[in-house]
Amino acid sequence: MAALSPAGPKVAAYHSFGLVGGLTHGVTVDPVSGSAVANGWNAGVFGDIGGSYFLTPRLSVGATITAEVRYFDLYSHYSGGRRSRSWELDGSAPGVGFVAALYF
Repeated sequence: MAALSPAGPKVAAYHSFGLVGGLTHGVTVDPVSGSAVANGWNAGVFGDIGGSYFLTPRLSVGATITAEVRYFDLYSHYSGGRRSRSWELDGSAPGVGFVAALYF
């Protein structure tokens, strides 16, 4: 979800947030230790906030700050019957991006 709102005659502020997710699958084969199959998933949220200054009606420059938090869950099955499960909670420190946009 994103929103854009005027913050002045030449300034536009915006923000967005949403959900992220994914699936993981991997197979490894080692002649010494055997094979392994790993399956997993991840899910999280992201958000950003920023603003743009319009130099002309068709050109703007601005900046955005972004952050994300994600949970990872991984299940591994090894040859010989051994199994393992691991999980991780990961977050990204705010990232800063600079933007220049040309409007047609």
